Amino acid sequence: MAATRRAAAAAAQQATPSITLAVVGDVHSQWDADSEAALLSLGADVAVFVGDFGEENVQLIKQIAAVPCPKAVILGNHDAWFSLTKNGRQRYARAMAASTVLAARQQQAFSEGGSTLAIAAQLEVLGEDHVGFSSKRFPHLGLTLLGGRPFSKGGKQWSDIADFYSEHYGIGGHQDSAMRILDVALAAPEEDVKVLLAHNGPTGLGARRHNICGVDWTEPEADFGDPDLAEALDMMAAQGVRVPLVLFGHMHSQLKGSGLRNMAEVDPACGTVCLNAAVVPRVRRLPLPADGGTHGSSSNGSGSGSGSSGL
Repeated sequence: MAATRRAAAAAAQQATPSITLAVVGDVHSQWDADSEAALLSLGADVAVFVGDFGEENVQLIKQIAAVPCPKAVILGNHDAWFSLTKNGRQRYARAMAASTVLAARQQQAFSEGGSTLAIAAQLEVLGEDHVGFSSKRFPHLGLTLLGGRPFSKGGKQWSDIADFYSEHYGIGGHQDSAMRILDVALAAPEEDVKVLLAHNGPTGLGARRHNICGVDWTEPEADFGDPDLAEALDMMAAQGVRVPLVLFGHMHSQLKGSGLRNMAEVDPACGTVCLNAAVVPRVRRLPLPADGGTHGSSSNGSGSGSGSSGL
């Protein structure tokens, strides 16, 4: 019976028509009406946002939530810039004490979000569009977008983020997180195509600075992927859950100093494509033409990210 169901699911996937996803890399406050128009002009079936919109900027999240197209979102470490770690909370306390413009904006955001915490306000605004530790199904496409761990800042360290994840998600470490992601995948309809959306990519894709999740801001070079995401993907494969595509951001395409990051990798064992959309900055000036004309114009790309250790 199980073999029959797997065969039916495989046949359904082969018969599924093509699906177009527009992947928007880390926004980092670069979002306006032109950005929305550029996204909508693509005519994609679903817009996918990989996080880092602004430093807990609820107003910006409201703009993203209002984009009139099917979408899925996962929040990044900058979306918990003041809340994720002890250093972040100290940073916010200093800003408040100094009565900075940023602090004033955050106070307004907290008030307008209807919550004492911008984290809760952002999640409330996004509602079911936020897929962190959850999923969103698009039945007419035969597609389920699976969510990884939200607010990830990357790397293997857990101690500095333990309080945040315990309070907001009731998890105590990378293994708990991996199990939560696996549960989301197992709950998805077996016949659907499954794409995994995360803020940061998984470990195991290389430890050189130019690798898709490689450390480029300090020595030595290292793999800065999320171990819980890698473990969850391994467990999915062991359970027969096929994930052909993993989408994320966080790690800048432009390396510190010089050079460019590899932005796509294919897992040779299972054929899963991992795509990093973190092209920074998203909006760039086009080069002037060779004739010396002056009609260089802004270019609104579809990616940016956060390739530092974050908090």
